[in-house]
Amino acid sequence: MITERGVPTPLPIKLNGDYTREVINIKTKTCTKCGLEKPLNDQHFHKRKDNKSGFRNDCKVCRKKYLSEWTSENHKKKKDGMKRWYKEKQKECPEYFSWTGMKARCYNKNHTSYPNYGLRGIKICEEWLNDFGKFLEDMGKKPTENHSIERIDNDKNYSPDNCRWATHLEQSWNRGVYSNNKTGVIGVSWSKKDNKWWAEIKADGEKHFLGTYDDFEEATKARKEAEEKYHNVESAF
Repeated sequence: MITERGVPTPLPIKLNGDYTREVINIKTKTCTKCGLEKPLNDQHFHKRKDNKSGFRNDCKVCRKKYLSEWTSENHKKKKDGMKRWYKEKQKECPEYFSWTGMKARCYNKNHTSYPNYGLRGIKICEEWLNDFGKFLEDMGKKPTENHSIERIDNDKNYSPDNCRWATHLEQSWNRGVYSNNKTGVIGVSWSKKDNKWWAEIKADGEKHFLGTYDDFEEATKARKEAEEKYHNVESAF
């Protein structure tokens, strides 16, 4: 094998069943990233006209790895940047984002909440659908940042007579206890695996595990304290 500098290296070839050695003129190049010496061709290196060798200094394997890491890093930066922008804009006019979120849930089939809204036939009244000003006029400003839009009757559409601003806790009362909840208390359930009562609460779009308890009353108390902590609303228990 002959390196880029022209140093010959004998390569073994099979001839008549016996191994003999013959000098084959193959140029190689050492990758500046991994340090491995590889044949200088387009199978191992990307072409680059402005380079003396006509190829890049890093091999294809290292180049692919670099581009993959670069893409992931920039995607994360872009995603984090969009989150910061969204939060800043949301503070400026939170009602506008409630309006756009409402439209996405009802009409964007790719939205995670579409199955619970648009797919169920939930729609937005004509007055609000394409007029944010009318929506804001009817709903008014949010009382606090903890309030979000709620449909009073969950089986009816978004409209002035069926919507209000409500906290997460108030909305959970309106939804009632889920059919698979046998305790009668929202966020408290029995774990057969642990043989204990579980308590949890959903706040800020995340589910918070409050712990396991031997007594139902202890789990209920933990849920009550969490509602006061996360939702700033006195519990109805």
